[in-house]
Amino acid sequence: MGPRFLRASDRASNTARYPRLQYPEMYLLHAGYRAFYRQFPELCRPRGYTAMLDPRHRRSLRLHRDMH
Repeated sequence: MGPRFLRASDRASNTARYPRLQYPEMYLLHAGYRAFYRQFPELCRPRGYTAMLDPRHRRSLRLHRDMH
């Protein structure tokens, strides 16, 4: 899922409130969130990192994929 898809989804869900957006700012992280968290953990909330494919995320990942 890229930034254009996210922006288009945000626009579509806010057509009645144009030009307002739910997420007016988006950032792409070079090497992903894991690399950013390793370098700047003090900037991340909540504290702690769990990989996306970690078994603890299995249910939420499945729910997200089923929505799309």
